Amino acid sequence: MAVSGLIARGIGFSPGSVKFIPTAGFIAGEVVVFIRGSQIGTMMYRHFDIVRGWSLTFNGVVREADGTAIDISDDVLVWKIGTSDFRKTLLTLTEGDGIEVTDAANGKYTVTLEGAKLASVDAGHYRHQGEGQYGTLPYGFVAGKFRLRKDMP
Repeated sequence: MAVSGLIARGIGFSPGSVKFIPTAGFIAGEVVVFIRGSQIGTMMYRHFDIVRGWSLTFNGVVREADGTAIDISDDVLVWKIGTSDFRKTLLTLTEGDGIEVTDAANGKYTVTLEGAKLASVDAGHYRHQGEGQYGTLPYGFVAGKFRLRKDMP
């Protein structure tokens, strides 16, 4: 189970306070966190390095740890760019506004970031992450570094 992935999604706890509950989740201090399937270990890591004003498109598949695609028909997908610790979100894309589910039964999606959406974001080093929601259970499906360079002359 990738505890660092949970920390990246804003679930903070001290290492000594974690108790794992097989197949259901874990207790972090006083908070019980439930996990959909074994998805914690399946997050795809991608790093992007683009120039402000350029568009970015990438495809992916949400999978279980064994590689089986997950049906995301009833899930809600969101993709964000934020500061390296994600204390500040700089940009959010949602389904219908940058995220397209291309084959829900097979977990396939496409994220398209139009260059104009980055106009107000300063050049710098950031993080990105895609989050899904299945009912009330959150999960991550993509994350990584996001470097935004200054505009081309």
